[in-house]
Amino acid sequence: MADALVPFSQCDLWDRERTFFHREGPRAWVNQVPFHATSNPYIAHVYATLAIRFVQDCLRNGIGRSDEPFYLVEVGAGSGTLAFHLVRRLGELQAALGLAPVSIVYVMTDLAEANLAFWQRHPALQPYFAQGVLDCAGFDALAEDTLTLRRSGVVLRPEGSANPLIGVANYLFDSLPQDAFRLGGGRLQAGLTPPQVPVVGPEPYVPTFTYRAIDLPWYAGEPDCDAVLRHYAERPEERTLLLPIGGLRAIRRLTELGGGRLLLFATDKAHLQHPDLYREAAPELTFHGGGFSLMVDFAAIAEYVRQQGGDCLHQPLFQGVTTSLFAAGLRLADLPETRQAAADWLVSAGPGRLETLCLHLARTAAQATPETFLAALELCRWDPQLWYAFASLLPEWWRRAPVALQRDLYSAAERVAANAYFIPGNPDILAVIAGFFQVIGDFWQALEYYHRSRAGAGDAEATLFNQAVCHCQLQQTEAAVALFRAVLAANPANAAAREWLAHLAPD
Repeated sequence: MADALVPFSQCDLWDRERTFFHREGPRAWVNQVPFHATSNPYIAHVYATLAIRFVQDCLRNGIGRSDEPFYLVEVGAGSGTLAFHLVRRLGELQAALGLAPVSIVYVMTDLAEANLAFWQRHPALQPYFAQGVLDCAGFDALAEDTLTLRRSGVVLRPEGSANPLIGVANYLFDSLPQDAFRLGGGRLQAGLTPPQVPVVGPEPYVPTFTYRAIDLPWYAGEPDCDAVLRHYAERPEERTLLLPIGGLRAIRRLTELGGGRLLLFATDKAHLQHPDLYREAAPELTFHGGGFSLMVDFAAIAEYVRQQGGDCLHQPLFQGVTTSLFAAGLRLADLPETRQAAADWLVSAGPGRLETLCLHLARTAAQATPETFLAALELCRWDPQLWYAFASLLPEWWRRAPVALQRDLYSAAERVAANAYFIPGNPDILAVIAGFFQVIGDFWQALEYYHRSRAGAGDAEATLFNQAVCHCQLQQTEAAVALFRAVLAANPANAAAREWLAHLAPD
């Protein structure tokens, strides 16, 4: 029935998306939802650099106060991987630049309570929670106007902040509600769709729309969103627009939490030019397990921010993932350090470019050299996933390498290990590094990393077994026997552990 049609943002697809993330919690990032491109040491360094420069601009220009905290809020922090890398890098830069006395509090937020529970018990995050530089909050950016921090009890309220808010929205807008329109040349039509959408994954799905003429105001009580539609409707060229209405609402709430001032870093599968999105064809949903994502129009978000007296900075060329900086209630002309840092780290060497390089290196690992690997690893700021991609090649490289290169591999292992953040179901990089040292015969080093692996990832059967073998190689029989027995207690069917025990402790 035609009268049953609703705007795209009101169909049940979006409720299914929320249900998926509530249900899966941290499991969503195990072979389902991609996250490396937006949650790695390099992008964390970029964001931390921009955030620190922004704080310096605020203090220098009287936009902020040093006696009040600057809050950096990540919306949809998911597994917590980006937060781990970013809060760590923020602390390093604060110390290096003499900003340690300035309080910068990183706030992880998410819809799913399972994610908040996961963060609060994750060993890698505990030191930062204890220092008070990290906090967390349940937050629905489409419905809630306040943030209550779980650890400190502080409540962030609209217009209540002495300092502007710094926001992070990575792979967020591509999973928030959007609306379809045909507009331009004075014409404005809304794309309507059935309220219940029959979706069959994992193949891409293209929704169907019936377009109807509409008048403004369209979004009741949201003149800021209507202003974006009016802008495009009044332009002479006609086009189809997918408006990220959920993203605009989230930005409005974050801006209000910053007293009308927000600096937002956003990386997503996004376009910067409307013609790149789609013309007459409908948008395509890509499924990730039980969730999905949809391309985002960053140009429309930029127009929204400009309508609010703000500013933006985009990367000039298309990338697999796009990073943009949005300044609501702020002008980049008044933020010279922030603007220059963005030119250096977003425009000249954006995170999307490095992700493209990493993917290429992983696909062509067999043709690489250890020198190439180490160069890429340093450029990626010691990314654990890159180490994992080359793990099978490292022992042979080490055996053939001169002493200086062997030392570099040792040093690289420690730097990568410092970036280890374990998600159950995903590779345990500390155990992988331990395996490298075990294979090359450095059993003391292997034991050190197996010990660190157990502290972060728990007593996995393979880790206990390999740790026992290392003790055997070092003739530490008592320790080996205890570990082999622990393996059998966890899995009585482990024949290899039983054979070792029969040899080591025949009685």
